[in-house]
Amino acid sequence: MATETSSLAAFDPRNSKMQDIMAKYGVTPADLTAPVPHVTEKVNLDQICTETTPVLSETGQNLGAKAHTGPLMYLATKRASADDNPNFKSKYNDYVGFYVYTFGHPIKGEIVCTHGIPKTGPTELSEFIATLNPGNFIQIAMFETSGGNRLFKAVPVQG
Repeated sequence: MATETSSLAAFDPRNSKMQDIMAKYGVTPADLTAPVPHVTEKVNLDQICTETTPVLSETGQNLGAKAHTGPLMYLATKRASADDNPNFKSKYNDYVGFYVYTFGHPIKGEIVCTHGIPKTGPTELSEFIATLNPGNFIQIAMFETSGGNRLFKAVPVQG
């Protein structure tokens, strides 16, 4: 018994149904390609802070980061907040919006990462990223506060 499939192999140009369809639309076997679309991965900072090697200060001191991103290439920033959009809603009461950062990652390619804007104003990380130009490198480390929360900070880019 034949089963339906959505695999690429099901599009065999020797199949009589496929031959009829291809003839109707003028498609040749050479036209049968699967172009690869550009896919931007959307991640949270904790999802890209996966490196666990020590993060060092400019003077060589271990900063005690729990994890870090490794070097990233800064590309762009967008902002979504009640200031920009009167219909903006956040599921977090202590936040008034978020920044959407686009970075180049040496393995993942282009990634998009969000970072919340607290009611108290932008974080140190957001303020630092605001000084960057496309093509600048940045490295972000995740620290744990005494209360067990995660804190993300820009750190010197490690070689």
